[in-house]
Amino acid sequence: MGQQLKEERMRIEELSQGLMALRCMQVRLTKEFEDFTGFSLSRYLILVYLMDHDKCLQMELAKAVGIDKAAITRHLKVLEEKGYVMRERDGREVLVCLTDEGKSCMQGCTCKDKEMDVFLLDEEIALFESFGLPLFDGIVYGRKSIREFDESVKITQREMAQILQEACLAPSSVNLQPWRFVVVESVEGKKKLEPLVMFNGVQNTTSSAMILIFGDLQCYEKADTIYSKAVKHGVMSEARKKKALETFVPIYKGFDETKMESVVKIDCSLAAMQLMLVARRHGYDTNAIGGFEEDKLAKTFGLDPNRFIPVMIVAIGKAKEQGHDSIRLDVDEVVSFV
Repeated sequence: MGQQLKEERMRIEELSQGLMALRCMQVRLTKEFEDFTGFSLSRYLILVYLMDHDKCLQMELAKAVGIDKAAITRHLKVLEEKGYVMRERDGREVLVCLTDEGKSCMQGCTCKDKEMDVFLLDEEIALFESFGLPLFDGIVYGRKSIREFDESVKITQREMAQILQEACLAPSSVNLQPWRFVVVESVEGKKKLEPLVMFNGVQNTTSSAMILIFGDLQCYEKADTIYSKAVKHGVMSEARKKKALETFVPIYKGFDETKMESVVKIDCSLAAMQLMLVARRHGYDTNAIGGFEEDKLAKTFGLDPNRFIPVMIVAIGKAKEQGHDSIRLDVDEVVSFV
């Protein structure tokens, strides 16, 4: 019991330190924001809302920006004195709108926003990540190809399903979602995979799982299921569904093998990239693998090789190594503007 209380006290202490650090970060960023815009955050939000709404009720404004009745009155009084807003009574209601001066001021702020550079400090990024909240920069710019993982770390099937569900939010041509995944996580499964991964044996041995990504050359067979689900959820009309089925399914069926492979490989590559970023969000690292026995992979894992083409293997787990930094070409070497 004593040890349990000690651990609980340590957790509370860590939480209190984290909350204090968050408060300090909020104070610093708020000051930078106010110094740059010339407005408190609350008043800036009021002006932004009024920019998007020609005229609105004071109560509606308060609710929209999350400010109580007394506070909204005080803020509007200050803005009114500066000539940025105007209030008028309409019976028992109070209508609020921006003045020309207020609009001009906000347009100036909008231009300045493009120049505003507010960065989180390294220790603030570390704080977010300690709470399990990696930020965009850490997820994208911190991604590295990891070839050796911590073998003691296993990803539960429940979490893996969540990771893949999030990866499946990737875009695909006419939303046909041709990706199919085989998660190789068992000792037996990895033994079957071992002779097929060429020089990528370390990833196979040490990763929590090897995710085989296949493209379904007959993905159009799922079109009715996908579009019907869209209708059910109110994001597609029945008429639009009917037109989509009549238009896209015949096109897909008419593709030759080369064209069809190209389409599904593009879509599956988008899903693979999303998978690697989602994995980072969950605290894991990955390695995209293109070196494997393509002609044997589907059959080895019980898939029809004439229908399912292998696109990529993604090793996933907790990194044991830091991974190597890599160099990219400068943007002017890969981009042209026309």
